[in-house]
Amino acid sequence: MKTRLSLIILLSFLGLRSFSQDIPSDSILLKMIYGKCDAGGKSFTRAHAKDEPEHEYYPQVSYKIALKEHMVLDNQDILFVICQAPIFYQHYHTFYLIDYCYFARSGDRWNLTKTITGIMDSALIDVDKFAIADIGPDKKALITTFASVGNGSDSRSISLQRLTLDGLINMIAIDLDYSNAAWINIESMTSSEECPIIQYESTWNIVKSDKSWYDIHVSKTNYGFSKGCKDKFVSSKEESVYSYIQGGYKQQTDQK
Repeated sequence: MKTRLSLIILLSFLGLRSFSQDIPSDSILLKMIYGKCDAGGKSFTRAHAKDEPEHEYYPQVSYKIALKEHMVLDNQDILFVICQAPIFYQHYHTFYLIDYCYFARSGDRWNLTKTITGIMDSALIDVDKFAIADIGPDKKALITTFASVGNGSDSRSISLQRLTLDGLINMIAIDLDYSNAAWINIESMTSSEECPIIQYESTWNIVKSDKSWYDIHVSKTNYGFSKGCKDKFVSSKEESVYSYIQGGYKQQTDQK
């Protein structure tokens, strides 16, 4: 019994060890991408390039790994890594440089095969998080969430890019949430004034099916407010479906 238990523990340990070795640590990945990393192994910092703007918030460019995902892409074993560095701040928005890195497996090792380097012309703004999603059989997409706070409103949106070995293909950007409530002085309003608040919230999901490209469903709730902004209520609801058509996603329905 003890021998069997010891064997189970050993096999579990080996399994965990194999899984942990499958995806290299941040420090190893950063060294493979940039040649070195900072003390602590969680970032790589460099001086600004000649044409990069400088800001007091970000006197240097410091990359951190925002996503690392092991996947099968176009029938190849791939490790996809995103490195992200805040570089500029203006009008409540943070601009980031993004490097997209592809690693291919060779035996028990990962080799860096491709890097798509971010530049200011394509720098992403107010990036909140990344995720990988299936958008069809053997098809994957990078989902990027943007969360913007400032300029009189708070908002959230997503973009979807198809992942291929050659790079990323833009598929769609979807507006999800919006509110200007935090920027309105409700206490100064009288009960007879029309409420200037505009607000809506959305949820979304990718619906798996027998289609070669899955649909994207978005459920949106619009809110209304009584005079003086005293009471909030649901004014309408919308259901939208986005389907793949000729290289991208297009909205198919919009029902209240």
